[in-house]
Amino acid sequence: MHREGIGLAIPPQEKGGLETKLGTEYQTIDRLFDRLDGPAYLENDTLREEEIDELCTTILSILDADPSLDHIFTDPKKFKLWNRLSKTAYKCLKQTASEENARRLSHILGRTIKIADPETNISPADGVLDNLVDRWPWSDSKYAPKHTSLSEKNEAVLREYCNQFGLDAESLFRAWFASHQSINFRLGTKDGGWHPVQTALENCLEMRRLERHRPGAPKMLVNDFGVHCFSRYPKGMLDDQIDQMEDTETPHGVVITSIGDHNGISYAGQSVNSLRSLSDQAKKLGLNIRVIETNGKVDLLKKLLFLDRKYHRSSGQKIKFGIISGHGNEEVLEIGMDRSAVITTEDVLTDEFRTASKRFFETGAYIALNSCLTGKEGKLAQQASASMPNLHFVASPDTVNSVIYTLTPSGEGGAPPRLSVSYQSRFKPRKKSMRSYQGGERK
Repeated sequence: MHREGIGLAIPPQEKGGLETKLGTEYQTIDRLFDRLDGPAYLENDTLREEEIDELCTTILSILDADPSLDHIFTDPKKFKLWNRLSKTAYKCLKQTASEENARRLSHILGRTIKIADPETNISPADGVLDNLVDRWPWSDSKYAPKHTSLSEKNEAVLREYCNQFGLDAESLFRAWFASHQSINFRLGTKDGGWHPVQTALENCLEMRRLERHRPGAPKMLVNDFGVHCFSRYPKGMLDDQIDQMEDTETPHGVVITSIGDHNGISYAGQSVNSLRSLSDQAKKLGLNIRVIETNGKVDLLKKLLFLDRKYHRSSGQKIKFGIISGHGNEEVLEIGMDRSAVITTEDVLTDEFRTASKRFFETGAYIALNSCLTGKEGKLAQQASASMPNLHFVASPDTVNSVIYTLTPSGEGGAPPRLSVSYQSRFKPRKKSMRSYQGGERK
């Protein structure tokens, strides 16, 4: 079939269409893509490399000609264009053998995936995200085992996507794969597992939703609070945190989550639901919640220092309650990407931990450990309570599959609320356990 050159001028439309102008070469974007998205160009993988090259140049000139296309609040009338852009770029990316064209197409897709409909929050490029998981083969990656890794092209698209938010793709990739390395924990993919790539895509979509809530929100959560795994939390919880960013007067508690999570339990429905209930209870008691994610003891200290400088010094208030979530056993609690990043029974007995407990936490504050086995007699939680008698420690002596948090007023003016936790083990489904310690004694 004879093809006219892509660069030829196109007659103006007589009716309708998008009216974004590209000077004299193309009269309207709408007519241009009616032409380029047709069967003569894209069906049966028929584009030649030189045509893909020219198409890349054309699409990028369109994007650069209309700055409004690069924002989350794009005019809904332009979604027809965005849909064509993403579909066209995706088809070309599968075909191209040129590294330069693959780079340019990845950049285009990264920009289209960011955009969402202001009314429905649906993106014309949502299908592209799904295709990254379902249709492309996996290859070697330094972020995950071979059978779950991103292909080079998939990885390039997600890297460009992260760049749209001013975030470092490398740090996000490391966090997302460290936060869910298991392929057997959840059902959802065709082989019965749940690929870490799917977790990355869920985080991408949640990052986009947060950006829509407030421009710059994902970058603020990453830089200030260390939050990388956005889809771990119920919708609204991180939104509230952003909205309350400058609220230094309202008392608050903290939810501290280890970035590392080998089986992805922090993404599970029961985990999300428990945080949703906690958030609702805190609001009723007039408390804010600050979510932070940690990658080791030094990082945890930095995050607590940030909270201290921003929220405690001006108001004189300290943290009213805390939850620390991570895998663990009788002697350790994981708080980072690497399993060597842990709090140990030796750590909690040090002067550094005792000083931090008095500086950052209100006297009498409850600290709940959402971790397996840390509540056993004489082990981590009880040792911590003996070393830091100004705090109450709540933990489970068994393995933990799910938790239910209950916040209640202390009954004393200005005192921290009581925090109790119902821990349930998947190995003992009928047994719910909680151990509470203060001053080294079981309460």
